[in-house]
Amino acid sequence: MARAAALGVGGWSVGLLLVAAALPVRFPVPALGRSLSVFDVVVVVLVVPFLWLVRRQGWPRVPMPYLVLAALMIGLGAASMLWTADRGDTVVHVVVSIESLLVFAYAMTFLRWTRERPWQRWLQFFVLLLLVPGVLLWLGVPGFQPPAEIDPRSGDYWSYFVRLSHPFIGRSNNLATLLVLFVVPLARWALRTRRPWDVAVALVTVVALVLTLSRGVLLALAIVLVAFVVSDRAWRRPVLRALLWAVPVLAVAAAVAFINPFTRGLIVARLSLANVDARVVLLADFWNDVGTHWLLGVGGGVGPDVHNTFAQQVLSFGVLGGLAVIVALIASGRWWFRRRSAIRPLLGRIAGLGVVALLVSLLVESSFEGNLLRPLIWLGWGLLAVLVSRVSQRVVSAPNSGSQASAPVGQGRVT
Repeated sequence: MARAAALGVGGWSVGLLLVAAALPVRFPVPALGRSLSVFDVVVVVLVVPFLWLVRRQGWPRVPMPYLVLAALMIGLGAASMLWTADRGDTVVHVVVSIESLLVFAYAMTFLRWTRERPWQRWLQFFVLLLLVPGVLLWLGVPGFQPPAEIDPRSGDYWSYFVRLSHPFIGRSNNLATLLVLFVVPLARWALRTRRPWDVAVALVTVVALVLTLSRGVLLALAIVLVAFVVSDRAWRRPVLRALLWAVPVLAVAAAVAFINPFTRGLIVARLSLANVDARVVLLADFWNDVGTHWLLGVGGGVGPDVHNTFAQQVLSFGVLGGLAVIVALIASGRWWFRRRSAIRPLLGRIAGLGVVALLVSLLVESSFEGNLLRPLIWLGWGLLAVLVSRVSQRVVSAPNSGSQASAPVGQGRVT
């Protein structure tokens, strides 16, 4: 009971948010003609504790690049209602963009006073919980099958069993998009503490990322790490030492792949260029579509999936609007590496590696366009931002406590 009380409003809120994010079970809403997820419901419910904490502690300091990006996504989406090819999809795009900014602000508010050690515990909890549904799917546990609307005879259905995927978030590329955000901070923490639990969680995360067999995400992470080592001599030895983990990671991943007959049969297929050729065709079709709607685009959340987030913005909002969103996305990645008082430089670069890897992977992935996955990505950004942002460590006095200092309201003791 004492531990539960010590969590406070912020602790219970972030716990509920992370559980809902890791297990976003969907259910139909006939009145809307669409489905919602448990995550969507929890985001609405958490408005109450969020505003309560804001009233006592002030508004969270959301980094400017992310405020600009959110404003563009919301503003351009709302403006495109005037010419969109599908008003319903554009409304969903605007709502999801608002939800994305909300969960970013939630993370920065609920974890505002959390120091690195407890923050790492929350991150470990989230990542492990995120992996549980995929493991249960591979084990054939009822309730954790691929989405019901997918034909069990199709390749899309069986891909869930071949590559580590998530029954509620989607196939392996979606899961890999989230894991790549956290793998570097978890690995760095394990190297720092050398505690068995921290090392085990980091290894599990890296193995899971490899088992997604997401070529785009894995290649993006490799490119970012190589570029970082080349550009920053001070980090060469730590990064190269961390790369020694590749030996046990690949051994464990190979063992799991051998045990799973579906994965064993796909490894050769993943070396094929068939998917690459298909995405080249999608980009060729994109040029035809954007040529027709180059000025204003087809509307937020509308249009064919081109498997390139940056090209997708141009298709949705036209050349000018799309370029504005692209610049904002790039600025959001740059924010982690700029030296400023609002950022802890060391942690900023550590977290920024995963953020930039995700942005690079969006050149060949469409994860950012997912109505569920986009808010989850923003939640990941918010979790990382609250770690690296410098916040005042002043003690907030509880009401009617006089001059006696106490822990921040809703957070219990700061540890």
